[in-house]
Amino acid sequence: MELLAEAEKAEEHADALRKFKVPVPESAKEVTALVAELYTISHLLRDLHDLFRSDYGRNRYLIDEDLREVRASLEYTLDCLFRKLGSLANGSTYVSNSAYATTWRDICAYFDQESQLSLQTRLQLYKSFLKQLVSIIRKSQPQPGVMGGLRKDLDVLLSDQTPSNRLADQMGSMSLGRSRPTKPRSFERARPPGSPQSPSSSRDIPPFAPDPSEASDTTVSADDSSLSAEYPHWAARAWHDMSATPLRNDGAVSKCYGDSMPDAKFRLENEYDKLFSILFPDQMRVTLYTRDRDDRARILCRMTTASGNNRYYCLPLNVIHMQRQDSTLQLLRRDREGVDLWATLKFTTMERLVVFYCTVISLRANDARRPMSNKDHILKHEREVFGGKIVDDGYCHALRVFLDRQSPSIRLQASVIDGELKHTPIWTAFIHHYLGSRGWLASDSSKVIYVRDLRKHVFSSKYNPERTPRGEHILKFTTAADAQAFRATMRDLAALQRR
Repeated sequence: MELLAEAEKAEEHADALRKFKVPVPESAKEVTALVAELYTISHLLRDLHDLFRSDYGRNRYLIDEDLREVRASLEYTLDCLFRKLGSLANGSTYVSNSAYATTWRDICAYFDQESQLSLQTRLQLYKSFLKQLVSIIRKSQPQPGVMGGLRKDLDVLLSDQTPSNRLADQMGSMSLGRSRPTKPRSFERARPPGSPQSPSSSRDIPPFAPDPSEASDTTVSADDSSLSAEYPHWAARAWHDMSATPLRNDGAVSKCYGDSMPDAKFRLENEYDKLFSILFPDQMRVTLYTRDRDDRARILCRMTTASGNNRYYCLPLNVIHMQRQDSTLQLLRRDREGVDLWATLKFTTMERLVVFYCTVISLRANDARRPMSNKDHILKHEREVFGGKIVDDGYCHALRVFLDRQSPSIRLQASVIDGELKHTPIWTAFIHHYLGSRGWLASDSSKVIYVRDLRKHVFSSKYNPERTPRGEHILKFTTAADAQAFRATMRDLAALQRR
């Protein structure tokens, strides 16, 4: 019935636009084209409704995701058009030709400014997209070449149709997904009681700046650093301002080995909030989700086959154990029967591998229902060259320095030092770009070290990084011996880089 309702809505908009032909004669051709496109869209929606009720309905799973996305974009477009039409003459019973002309100009300007796709172009996109879906249902055989281009165009359009681009009084009751909180909430359990906590700080984590090209779907490309966020969850912000240290190509691929779940994405979007997605080169997209009421987190993998079909795989994070193999993270599923390889994720840079790894550990540890101990907190191929204690944002944290054996990467990591969240990462920062830089480290006491440049990737909503008025990061060691050992380790690593 929803498809029929949307078909009727398209026809109603077509009938409303038809009235513009006479009052705006210079645009009669464009108006006629829009009316034709809307009626064709209505016809295609009715076709899909009938096909779903026939024997072809067994093929619906082939198009479910694509249909949800095109319907969301179409609904947004029709709602915007409805509001523009509703402003015609401000509800007066008499509508002058000049009022029609003004409203027509407003409609054209609104859609042209919102996206690179005009109203007519986007209606043509919806028509072509729906035609392909009808063809897929009838033939049970997608056309990957055609659909690939249409999906790309629809993704561009959806990225422009984000909540941040909508006028609040126009679109406040509508969204393309579940509603998102406007302010970040805690998102994790408290660190161990007994740790000294400082008074609340007025310093905030710098706001995350969305990339307008990807604003509707928080996406991290596996080969570029674009990222966006619909709301400031730390799991999305952790990917911001990231350097890139290449990992050697070992021929590995990204792949999921679990049992496919055709309805996994639909079920998740009804109950969970999307955090971010990573698109890998091997036709695989990985998305992390979390649920407000208990911080339960899940991972969704989407693999696109050579024929263009999408297959979905989903697990809660608290049954996943991770281990690194060269440039790949292996996701292992633990159950009573043992451990099975569930997925392999091939990363191109060390930074992305580490941030994903730390994000999963933190989300998994904060599951309020059944947290998993962090037995996999040591990343294979990394060697710990320093370990000490710091007082960080009022908490006692373990500070470690890791040297990677398979890349130039050297990084700091602060983690929870004890309690049920032990080994959960709070932040990490890659420092191999700064080692040996003049004035990078400074000190005015035996226990405090100031770090001039430090890009922290933070895995907690409660963490407030301590900085000096000049912007330097503060490392407060609990003992002078640890501070001295840290400085010595930095000198040794800088000397190692110069060799």
